[in-house]
Amino acid sequence: MANGVRRVLDPLLTEFKDAVARLSDEQLRKLLTGEATFRISVRDKSPKRARPRAPDMVEIREDFPELRAKFRAAKTREECAVMVEYFLPEKVDMFAFAKYMHLGVQRKDGQKRIRDQIVDATAGSRIRSEIIRGGY
Repeated sequence: MANGVRRVLDPLLTEFKDAVARLSDEQLRKLLTGEATFRISVRDKSPKRARPRAPDMVEIREDFPELRAKFRAAKTREECAVMVEYFLPEKVDMFAFAKYMHLGVQRKDGQKRIRDQIVDATAGSRIRSEIIRGGY
């Protein structure tokens, strides 16, 4: 029995000794004068693993390729923004289309931000390309 107790107490007392050695002089003084207390808590040393996040499951509609072509054909960014709001009136629709386009959107993003990213990835990219080539 004594051997079993020693096997348990040795590591505990070593941890206690190490914890006391890490105390500053002021903390040690407060502990010795009764101004502070020493508390022992048990914590797992194993690192906590983050739960794997569920992927954003969205319904890809059959008309997304057609919508992509319509948005790219828009003459201006403003025209494209109006089309996006007309064809994708709900935030979930815009979010699903943005995921279809492989845009970096998150569920917490606002509808305006998602719309702006869609516009930028469709008509905006075409317009920028034309300006660079000098044909706009």
